[in-house]
Parts: sequence; structure tokens; C-alpha cells
Amino acid sequence: QQSVRVCDGQRWVEITSGIGEVQTYNTGVEVVMHIGTDVDSAGRWWTDSQALEMQPRVRDSRPNYPYTLSEPIASNFFPCNAFSYINSTTAATKNMAVMADRSRATASIRDGELQFLVQRRLIYDDNRGVGEPLDERTRVLTTSRVVFNTADLFGDMRLGSLQQTHKPVLRYGAPSGATGAFPWLSRGPDAALPANVHLHTRTLLTPGTLLVRLQHLFAVGEGALAVPVTVSLAAALPSGAFITNVTDMDMNGVVEAARLSRADFATCVDGAVQHIPARPIGGASPVTGEVIHEVTLQPMEIRVLRIEYTV
Repeated sequence: QQSVRVCDGQRWVEITSGIGEVQTYNTGVEVVMHIGTDVDSAGRWWTDSQALEMQPRVRDSRPNYPYTLSEPIASNFFPCNAFSYINSTTAATKNMAVMADRSRATASIRDGELQFLVQRRLIYDDNRGVGEPLDERTRVLTTSRVVFNTADLFGDMRLGSLQQTHKPVLRYGAPSGATGAFPWLSRGPDAALPANVHLHTRTLLTPGTLLVRLQHLFAVGEGALAVPVTVSLAAALPSGAFITNVTDMDMNGVVEAARLSRADFATCVDGAVQHIPARPIGGASPVTGEVIHEVTLQPMEIRVLRIEYTV
């Protein structure tokens, strides 16, 4: 069962799919949602990698090794964690992007189409190591948002996906009689983050110490928002707090970034081996025990900061 909603003021079409217990009829069944357009996608589509950089996909192609096409359907499904899109090879604003509320497999079996595996039930073991069939009997309710022919494809896709997966927190409680704003839920204009920055983590380690992860949402070349941006740390702190110490940390928030060293990796580009110099964690010059009030994020960069403060 599916319902389609188009709401006033929204730039996307919302599709809710409800799948009950799948009837197998003595064979495996996979339930696929199909969205078709007239976009001349030329056998190419893109899927995200953990909602970060986009990975190009080419139908019936494996560029890294000799490939014999034996499963034309299954071999063209790829992981999609947050969003997938197709675009035209001739018109810049002819495109379609689909934002998912959960991970699913995605394919483009024919030009102008996207298919999403939303549920499956198998009655035979596929001999992939699990030792049992994927006999999924659960019911699934999933929501997708679709945008078409947008001039700002990446802005609509990435920001729309963030709105879908990070919904506002609702607070319930008995009426208190208070008419003013809650001080711990209300912030001034200094708390506003740039549109291309996401406050990924804000964890209280000890009284007066926060672990903060700031994420740049866009990759290089993804429109007007895919540029370096400076962020005020006041956006992550309690109102009226004074910063006393800031230190760049590793992604786990355990080791100071200045104490880490990355290995140089070699990669093969057009048959030639190239050495890629390591980029330091915490930007070009990670801070250790300094008093700073803002940081600069490069496209697709994540900064992990341990911030000490007083109120």
C-alpha cells in the first residue's frame, strides 16, 4: 500500500510505502518500489556513501575487474543509505533525487528510472555465510521524498534528507503555567548555524566540558554551498558560556588530533601509482588547548572538538 502527498510550500513529493507480511508462494519474493521519469540518464546514477560523498554507478559495469554479466538485475543494485539521484546528460536542470528514511538497495535498470528494494523474504539460504534463509516476516512502513527538475539538486537533496532524518524533538508534559521560553530550548541569533553545517554531536563529557562534532554537508562541486565556511562555536554552547579551552580530537573523540599521524596511501590512477599525502586531522592546523571562538570547515569535513567552558 502506498500513499503520495504533495504539501503546500514543500519542494518534494512524499511517498509512504506500507508492506505487510510478504507471501512467498514457495519462492523468494523481493518488493521493489519503482519510480520512472523521462530523464536521459545514460545508464548512470549516484548513491551516497554513509550520507557523505556520492558514488557514481554505471549499469552492467565493473571498472575494477573483468566482469561477466550473469545477473543483470541483482548485480545492478547498490547500497543507498540516505539518497540517490539521476540527472540528464543534456539538460542541467533535468534530474530526480530520492531521499530515503533508512538504508535500502538501489538500482537503475533502465534509463530515467530508480528502483528501491524496500522488503524481501527468501525461503532458501543464499550460501553467503548466514546459514539460514532471510525469512523476513516483519511489516515495514517507510517514507521517501522525491524532488524533480531542481536547479539546486544537491541543496534540495542533502538538506531535505537532513530534515527527514533529524526531526524536531517534541516535549510533552503537564502545563506549568509559564508563558516564557524555556531557557535550555531557546537560543539567540548566535546559535544559528550556516545552512551547510550540521551539528552532528553535542555531548556533555563532564560539567563544563563538551564534545562537539561539526559536519560540512556538501562535497566539492555540489553547488553554491560547497565552499569553506566559518562556524561560531557559540552555536554549540549554553547561552552565556565563555570558552576556556578548545582541542581538536580524533573522530572517536578520544585522542588529541595533534598526537596522531596518518599513513601515506598509494592509489592507482589510469594505471599509474600515485602517492596521496596524508591530511592532518582537525584541519590544516589542529588546535590543542587554545582559546578560539570559531572554526573553518572545508567541504565534506568533520571537526571533532573538546570544548571547555565556564558559565
